[in-house]
Amino acid sequence: MTATIKECSANINNFIFRKNFRNIFKKKQKKMVDDALSTRVFDFSYKVPMTDDYAQLFYCFLESLGDFFKKFTLIPKEPSCYACVLDDRWRRNLMHDHKHTGTISSVFYLKQAKSENGVVFQPEHGNVIIKPEEFDMLIFSSEINHKPLLPSKKKDFRLSVNIETYCKESAKEIFNINNIKRH
Repeated sequence: MTATIKECSANINNFIFRKNFRNIFKKKQKKMVDDALSTRVFDFSYKVPMTDDYAQLFYCFLESLGDFFKKFTLIPKEPSCYACVLDDRWRRNLMHDHKHTGTISSVFYLKQAKSENGVVFQPEHGNVIIKPEEFDMLIFSSEINHKPLLPSKKKDFRLSVNIETYCKESAKEIFNINNIKRH
């Protein structure tokens, strides 16, 4: 697995981390997509069933936090994952954060669109566009505004998975430059 750090600037809360899980989830991709779509109604973002595969993804997220942060204290919560589907059925998106639903957020790119444009983050100073690869997990502060960018082609399909957790420390403490492990 590769792990990289994207430092947007030297200010607090401006780190976005990337880790690829192709070797774990490539063979599970079709089943995970089918499982996520089995509960889709009309919305583009919804809770997916916590199958063994999604539980494994949730725990990969939690284990990855130790790769990037020196100190963080998880507040136990029931594992959950949320699908974000962009396709010809749903092509809306909006700038948002996750500060009311967690301290640390992530997005896992389970199925990339052929005409993928990535995601835009709005840290403290300017926009940062990241074009992740399939099976990349981006980990970031729940306080950072971000928006999935629409695929260029209307019929392209993308499914990403949002996972987040609460910590006893604030996002500012966790994402402080002095709390970041250097690779």
